[in-house]
Amino acid sequence: MHKFYTDKLMRFIRHIKNLVSISLLFFFYANNCFAITSVIQNNYNFGTFTQTNKQASFVLSYDGTVSLISNLSRAGNPVVGTITYSTEQNGDNITFNNGSSVVELDGCTLTFSNITPSVNDIVLNPGQGKTRNVSFGVTVNIDGFCAEGTYNTSGIQIDASASKTTPNTTLIPFTIVFNEHIEVIETKVMNFGKFFARPINGNVVISPSGQYQASGVDMVDVSEISPGNFTIGGLINREVQLTFSDAILSNGTSSMSVTNINADTGNNFTVTSDKMAISVGGTLNVNANQPYGVYTGSYTLTITY
Repeated sequence: MHKFYTDKLMRFIRHIKNLVSISLLFFFYANNCFAITSVIQNNYNFGTFTQTNKQASFVLSYDGTVSLISNLSRAGNPVVGTITYSTEQNGDNITFNNGSSVVELDGCTLTFSNITPSVNDIVLNPGQGKTRNVSFGVTVNIDGFCAEGTYNTSGIQIDASASKTTPNTTLIPFTIVFNEHIEVIETKVMNFGKFFARPINGNVVISPSGQYQASGVDMVDVSEISPGNFTIGGLINREVQLTFSDAILSNGTSSMSVTNINADTGNNFTVTSDKMAISVGGTLNVNANQPYGVYTGSYTLTITY
């Protein structure tokens, strides 16, 4: 009799252990089946850009402000990406990871980094509600000249972590428009050489081909005389118009003007290559008894197409 009851007792104890083990296993599984839910409210729309260099960048803040624009001109009102987060767990802390995403477009690569949420930490509980909207600022770096066109694609990755639920990754689509890129690079500075001024007004004229004429000055060194040289990229087969501003060369309080700046292409022409070279000449106007020294300045080249 004693052995019979002992066996029944041991079987009962083993049964209880199995029930406890099953209950614990079920509780563990149920606690981890919850996840953050994310719903995209706004896709990104960065607007329209024209690149002036293959390395370009800008920052879109979570409040919609565009800043730190480098080697780009832009138009349009941006739209910031916004996500609604919710969870079934009260008191769930949600934080955001500052990761990066890389997207390949036609001719260029876009890298999205410095993901900046409008709210750094979210605690979803009965007091705040179980749903929160979060907008995300982002830094956009461009490598390469993006082909002209409108791009609608997905790829800005937002990673969220939580204290009680599984992590969440959301890819927010974005729209960006690129115009034809324009690349204008000065390859050689216009140089009027070295001369002595006279007690009369004079000038030094440089043609786009590099020929020079001097009047009212005594030339000392003409070896460095040269027209200005530029290359224009990104506007192949386009009709363009060039305009130049006059320049002021200065040395302290003394100055001279450069006028009649002109190009070997003329003011209106068609760009015939993706790296079209342009030579530029002009007239340096020397004042009577111009003080000696090294004079420097700049002029503006405007391309209309």
